[in-house]
This record gives sequence, C-alpha cells and structure tokens, in this order.
Amino acid sequence: MSTRYKDLWPDLATVRTFLGSLAGITNGFDLVLENQVDHNQLAQWLIERNLGSLAYVRCRSVSPNLAARLQAEHYSTAGQNSLHWHNLQQINGKFANADIAAVLLKGAALAGTVYEGLEQRSMVDIDLWLREQDMGQGCLLMANLDFHVAKNVNRPLALQVLSDGEIQYYSAEGASTLVELHLSPFEGWWIKRTAAIDKVGLWARKEALNQWRAFYQLAAEDMIIQIALHLAVGHQFGNQSVRSLMDIALTAKAREVNWRVVAGRAKEWRVATAVWLVLLLVKQLIGTPGLEDVLNQLQPSAWRRRQLRRFVSPQSILAGRDLRDKHERFLFLLMLVDRPQDAGRLVGRALWPEDEWLSARYGDKINRWQHIRHLIMQGEI
Repeated sequence: MSTRYKDLWPDLATVRTFLGSLAGITNGFDLVLENQVDHNQLAQWLIERNLGSLAYVRCRSVSPNLAARLQAEHYSTAGQNSLHWHNLQQINGKFANADIAAVLLKGAALAGTVYEGLEQRSMVDIDLWLREQDMGQGCLLMANLDFHVAKNVNRPLALQVLSDGEIQYYSAEGASTLVELHLSPFEGWWIKRTAAIDKVGLWARKEALNQWRAFYQLAAEDMIIQIALHLAVGHQFGNQSVRSLMDIALTAKAREVNWRVVAGRAKEWRVATAVWLVLLLVKQLIGTPGLEDVLNQLQPSAWRRRQLRRFVSPQSILAGRDLRDKHERFLFLLMLVDRPQDAGRLVGRALWPEDEWLSARYGDKINRWQHIRHLIMQGEI
C-alpha cells in the first residue's frame, strides 16, 4: 500500500532535514528518526521512491531499526545493479575493441560516480549515448552480444531517429536487461521543437571515466541540465521525482558544478524554465546550497511561476503525483516552454505534423485529419 506523505511528514522542514542528511548536506537524522516519523511508513515511502538502498547505507549506524526494514531492498538493488554492471562490462569491451566511444547517462553514470557505492542508486535500465556515425556499428555489436531490438508500435524506429530518441535492446539472458542506445542525451519532440541543444558542444565536453575504456560521462553542468529535463519534460515529475532531485544534489556535492555556466547554458538552449523549476525543488526539499543566484537568473515571470505551482509543488512531489496519465500534462509542458513562439510551434506541429513525422509514426497509413482524430481519441501523440 502506498504511503501518503501527509501521514508521514509533519512538515516540509522535517523533509528537508531528512533528505538533506540523506544527501550528506546536513546532519539531522537523529532528530527525524528518533522523534518525528514512523519507521515502517518511512521505509515504505523510501522504497516506493527508489531511495531505499541509499537510505539503508546512510542510516544503518544511526537507526538500525529503520535499516532493518530497508535491508531487503538494499540487497535487491545490489543484485540488480551487479547484473547491469556485468552487461556494461561486456558492452564496454566490445565498444573499446571497435574504437567506439559512448557516454553513460542517468543511473549508469551516477551509480559509479556521485553515489558512494554502486548499490546505492537503483537502475531500471542502461542508457548510452552514441554519436550518429557510430550508431550503426554499435547496433551490430549489441547483436553480437545477443541483445535483441525491442519493438514498440507506438514508437517506431524511424520516429525515434527523427526525435533524437533511442533504440532499445533486451538481453537474451533469463534476467533480462534493457539497454537503450540514445542518439542524444536530450530526446523527444518537446526538445526538438522548443529547445536548441548544442550536441557538438556536449560531446566535446564529455569526461573520461577511469573504470571504463569506452565510456564517458557528461560534464557536470551538462549532467545537471540533462537530469532536470529528463525529470521535468520526459517524466513530468512522476513517482521517482525525489530520486532525481537526489541525483542532482549528489552531483552538485561530488562534482565541481559551476552554477553560472548552468544558468547560461540553460538560457542559451531555451530550457531555463524547466531547469529553474527542478532546481527550485532541489533547494526546497533537499537544501542544496549555492542555488540562489542560478534560480534568480533562470526564474520565469511571476505569472508563469503561479501557473507552474498549480501542477508541481514540494507537496505534489512528496505525494508522488504523476502528470503523465492526465490530460493536464499537455498544458504543463506548454508552461515549461521558454518562448511563446516555441509553445505555438509545439501545439501546431502536434496537431499538424511534418510529412516525415507522419510517415515515420504511421507508415503512410494515416493522413493529418486521421492523426488529429487519433490524438483526440487516444489522448497521446
């Protein structure tokens, strides 16, 4: 049964004390764990948000009682990540021998760097960014490793290529692993039609990872923006939002993040509003220091801030509210766009897409009027 945040947390200050301690920013576990929260409910809340293993490691010396309730989750995460790491080692060897470089994204990049142990950050899948010129050979190497392409009728490969999306592979082993080969760290039609991401600069700034021959990570500032957009645009602040905020807090703590660069790059790429909203939540719920200037530089108008609070707030994040299953997510995505003309383009092309989009999505079986009907009937593009 899901744990309601109002039944668990007495106030936002208590949440910030606990999550800040979990991030290693503050030291207030004693206050929260001894007096103010129910350990059974807290353990369930942490597990639901994929923070159970991290909390187990952080809290076991302070609260053996809570740690006991998180131990099974910790071992489960460790086992799952070991499987992912085994697959990553195989892919790394193949890519290195073929002289192909790839950038680790999301959990695969974070678990081995900003988290103190591989088992502390759960991973649903493995995400790798390959340059377009390397994608064909990368796909051949995945096939040589007995990975099989996953087919999705609603997300055909041709459409993924147009949107800088991904090709999904499943391992043939009994405990199947999902590996996604991305054409960009910033994918999807919201990005494609409203933002101006500099992929050349992203690749040029990538940083080597000592434990891998073929794999790299994004520069710290690029990683902050990537996590923020993945949360705000890709997942529209779903149930795992607190973990994504923790990812940013730990990245800021473990790596030297230049927040002035983050602000400048977010504005240049026309993603300032989305990045501002995520960083504001990091400040409100975890208490990461040094965010005041970047928030001031990125914040949208007072009217836009009021509108965004209707969709996302610290309380909605703690409750695990998910906008993806609601029609209001479309309005929320429009509120995230930096420029009015980009919002207009987003709506216009959603209703009346380009010829290549129509062909890639439906295979020349549906015209634009039928697409509009499909959009209305299905509630999705």
